[in-house]
Amino acid sequence: MTLMSLFRPLTPRELLQWTLRIYASHATRWLLLGLLAVVPLVVVNYAVVALLPQPSFDAELLDQFLAPLERGQMMANPALQQELMDSMLQNSLLMLQQVAIQLLAQVIILGTVAGGAGAVMASAAYRGEPVDLGAGLQKLGQRFGALFSGHAIAGGILLLLLVGSILGSVVCIGVLGMGLTIFVYLGLIPLAAPALALEEGTAGQLLRRAWSFGKRRVWIIFGVTVGLYALRILLAFPLDLVQAVIAPGSLLVAQVVTVIVELLVLPIGVIFFTLLYEDARGRQEAAELEALELADELEGRQPAPRQPLLTMADMPNIVGISMLSLGLLFGFYIVVMLQGLMLGG
Repeated sequence: MTLMSLFRPLTPRELLQWTLRIYASHATRWLLLGLLAVVPLVVVNYAVVALLPQPSFDAELLDQFLAPLERGQMMANPALQQELMDSMLQNSLLMLQQVAIQLLAQVIILGTVAGGAGAVMASAAYRGEPVDLGAGLQKLGQRFGALFSGHAIAGGILLLLLVGSILGSVVCIGVLGMGLTIFVYLGLIPLAAPALALEEGTAGQLLRRAWSFGKRRVWIIFGVTVGLYALRILLAFPLDLVQAVIAPGSLLVAQVVTVIVELLVLPIGVIFFTLLYEDARGRQEAAELEALELADELEGRQPAPRQPLLTMADMPNIVGISMLSLGLLFGFYIVVMLQGLMLGG
C-alpha cells in the first residue's frame, strides 16, 4: 500500500507515521543526503566565525557603567557614555551581520540540497516508486537554478522581516513583528523546496504556491518544527555529556556533535514536509476537479480572484504564534541553562 492509494486527505498522525516508515526503510540514503547538506553548512558557519569580525565587549567599560548603577546613580562621564553606546551599536551590527549570513546559508544550503533532492526521494516514496538518492541528486542538478534562487528570495524576505521586527521593537511592536517573521518562515520555508523541486514555473510562482499551502497548515508546521528542535536538544544532551568528559571546550568536537544531531533529525523534516505538500497538492487538485465539474453547470462563470498574500484572517495566527513563540523561547532558554549547569557540574 502506498500513500497515493489511500485516495483521501491524511491526518498529521498518518503523515508522521509514514515519515518515520520512509526514513527507517531507507535510512542510509537519507543520512548520506543529510551529510551532503550539513557539511557545507557547517563549513560556512565556521568560516563566518573565523573570518568575520566578532562582537567584543569591553569589560572595563561595562564595569564603569554598571558601578554607578549599583549605587543608584548614572555614569557621570558623557564621553564614556557615548563610547559605551557606540560599542553596543557596533557589536549589535556585527551580531546582525553574522545572523543574517548564517540564516541565508541555512535556508539556501539546506533548502536547496537536502530539501530539493529529499523532496524528489520522499515524493517517490509517496507514489510507491523506488527511493533513489542518485535520482534525487540528478533532479537537484536540473532544478538547481529554481531551488537556489527561490530559497535566496525566501531568505531575503525573512531578513527584511527580521530587521523590521528589530527596528519595530523601538516603538513597541517588535513582538508582533517577530511573530509575523516566524509566521512567514513557517508558511513559506518548509514547503518551498517541494514546490521548487517538483513543480514547473518561475521561482516567484512556486513560492506563492508553497505559501498558499503552508499558511493554511501553519499550526501543523509549527508543531512539527518545535518537535524537531526539541528532538535536537534531546539527542545533543548525551553527546554533550560525552564531550564534556572527553574533550571539554573543543570546538571541533562540538561541530562533530552538531553534524551528528543534524544528520539524524534533518531527514525527518524533509520527508514530513514533502508528504504534507503532496497531501496539500492532492487536496488542491481534487478541489480544482470539483470546480471544473461545477463550471459545466454554470454559464459565464468568472475565474476565482487571486488571493492576497496576507489577509486579516491571518492575524489571529500571527498573534497566537507570537505569544506561543515567546513562551517556547523562554522554555528552551531554561532547558539550555539547566543543561549547561549539569554539564558544568
